[in-house]
Amino acid sequence: MADPQFGLIEKYYMKKEIPRWDEEIRITKAAIQQINELSPKPKFVMVGGDMLDTRPGTAEEMRIRKEQYDDFMETFKLLDAEINIVVCG
Repeated sequence: MADPQFGLIEKYYMKKEIPRWDEEIRITKAAIQQINELSPKPKFVMVGGDMLDTRPGTAEEMRIRKEQYDDFMETFKLLDAEINIVVCG
């Protein structure tokens, strides 16, 4: 998997001043569901590239980044426990 980048769609494509990342979560959940249904199950899934869209910076950017991080971690909890995850960005 590459570049889930939570927050990208609404910020860059929809030009929202205060973007959310519901669409990225939906897409990621769909991908995880397909991975979980593979037979045989893969030994691991690698996620590379940008995980979050908001860069570290102001207090507000850090707050948003933490929300994106928390949602990223929560979403990937849906990955079958038998499948390891490797994250590199």
